[in-house]
Amino acid sequence: MAVLTALTAGCGENPEARPATERPKPARADQALREPYELTCRDLRAPAAQRQAVEFVADVVVAPVGQSRRETLGMIRRSLQKTCALTRLPNVEDPADYRPVRPVRQAVQNHFDQDAIYDN
Repeated sequence: MAVLTALTAGCGENPEARPATERPKPARADQALREPYELTCRDLRAPAAQRQAVEFVADVVVAPVGQSRRETLGMIRRSLQKTCALTRLPNVEDPADYRPVRPVRQAVQNHFDQDAIYDN
C-alpha cells in the first residue's frame, strides 16, 4: 500500500507548476532529430540519432550507379564514426560539440563524384 501511494504521489500534478529546476529538460538528441545538420558528435552517440543522420545523408548524396544502399549507408556511418572519434578538430574547443553531418555529407559526395570522374 505504501509503495502504491508513493508511485501515485505525482499523478495529476501540473508539470508547469513545478519550479524550473525540477522540470525535465528535453533530450538534445530528440530536439536534433528534426534537423540532422544540428546533430553533434555527442548526439550521435545515441543509436537513433546516428541512424537518422546516416539515412539523411544517404538520401541527399548521389551514390555511384551500381552501389547498393547498404554499401552507401556503411560508408556514411563509418565516416561519421571516424570523424567523431577524432580527439582534435581545427577551431573546435570540444570535439563532442562538433557538428559532423554537413562536412561528412560533402566529403562523401566529393568521394562519389571523384569515383565517377575517374571511372569514365
